Amino acid sequence: MVVGGGIIGKSIAFELARSGLKVVLIYLQQQNSDGASLASGAMLGAYGEITADQETLEEQLELEFRIKAQKIYPDWLDSVREASAQEIFTTERTFIIGNSAGDRDRANLKRMKAQLETYNEPHEWVDPDDVPGLDANNSYPAYQALFIPGEGSVDFHNLLSALEVAIAQHPKGEVLDERVESLL
Repeated sequence: MVVGGGIIGKSIAFELARSGLKVVLIYLQQQNSDGASLASGAMLGAYGEITADQETLEEQLELEFRIKAQKIYPDWLDSVREASAQEIFTTERTFIIGNSAGDRDRANLKRMKAQLETYNEPHEWVDPDDVPGLDANNSYPAYQALFIPGEGSVDFHNLLSALEVAIAQHPKGEVLDERVESLL
């Protein structure tokens, strides 16, 4: 039994069913539109989440985990597409924009660039005027952009829907639209 219809709950239920275990995913579907998965964004970035103050061993291990996860993600996403017969919109390439509201953006971008170099990941500085579709707030003008071609985004609405379909259609999967009051 998996309780919760966010990305973690649905991903776990999907993997349990694929591994041959009988799984029931339970969550109140009408409340899924305001969950943390949809509010957290849709970046698929190992490097775009780096901040200047992340220098502990634990944070370095987390980065290495994200890098490994990022490498296997395309195949996993293809397995969700195949199991659900649904399209999941993704983009490739990310621009991380620094604005003039303080030194924090500058320090974060510098740390991202250093980590990208450490792991030999393609990247380059880009003039913000050259970022497609960027319409920066005049109160916080963009002064710098870091282009990371190996990072992208996913449409979480598509992904959550495809995972639910894949679980419901799997012979070992079931989805229940119920509120869980307690677990014994």
